[in-house]
Amino acid sequence: MPSALAVFTCRPNSHPFQERHVYLDEPVKIGRSVARCRPAQNNATFDCKVLSRNHALVWFDHKTGKFYLQDTKSSNGTFINSQRLSRGSEESPPCEVLSGDIIQFGVDVTENTRKGAGIYAHSIRDCSRSNQSKSCEVLLSKHGSGKYFTAI
Repeated sequence: MPSALAVFTCRPNSHPFQERHVYLDEPVKIGRSVARCRPAQNNATFDCKVLSRNHALVWFDHKTGKFYLQDTKSSNGTFINSQRLSRGSEESPPCEVLSGDIIQFGVDVTENTRKGAGIYAHSIRDCSRSNQSKSCEVLLSKHGSGKYFTAI
């Protein structure tokens, strides 16, 4: 069965990180880097203080043909269209990500007068390894504060 592909890419005016290509063969963890889990071209781990180590999961359900997002007890929350998915430090139910949705991971954090910057994501569409014309792509970029994802 073809896999959905998440492509995480740095956008103009963003904090730099290398583009990542992550196949969604199974749910993929989005989170902050730690000593044993560093950012790499094939993961969704970022050097970003507003993210929890295990912030959220993103996956593609081949049966329904839909993308889903779930907050996994993050400290600073996961939001779809400004609606928080769960109360503080509680796991959310899986939520479908629709075309045009804006998803935010975390909130602005001020630590000793230094503001934590986040990551913005920009698009999602269908994708498979065998048929590149049907591709699913998630473009994430690190910029400003909060972590956003827009499905178009």
